[in-house]
Amino acid sequence: MPFPACSQPPGYAATAGDCSDADATAWAVPSEARDLILTDDISLRWSVPSDPGASSLTYDVIRSDVPNDFTSSASCIASNTSLTTATDVDAPAPDQVFYYLVRARNSCPGGVGPLGSRSDGTPRVALDCP
Repeated sequence: MPFPACSQPPGYAATAGDCSDADATAWAVPSEARDLILTDDISLRWSVPSDPGASSLTYDVIRSDVPNDFTSSASCIASNTSLTTATDVDAPAPDQVFYYLVRARNSCPGGVGPLGSRSDGTPRVALDCP
């Protein structure tokens, strides 16, 4: 909580909005990973968030066979990877489709980025990858 002071009080950030004064490589929670595409039958690629919030990011890739359930019907195909690519060798059944989300993470406390929003504007939720 901000309050006026003549000098920086202990435990308060030197820069407003900085997530951790102790870590110069991280300053904010990352925004949403962008441009997720399938590059072939088993390979996915995405772009870094427009606001990474840190000099180093990792990603979770979550797959579901139900488009609106990334918790109970989902699995992590990549966890804590620094790559912006992943491979999923599993194939959906002939009458199924796989759906994917990518979540960016950084070293900020609570540095878990969003997964985008549903068409009604509510934030998407997904299981936590180990």
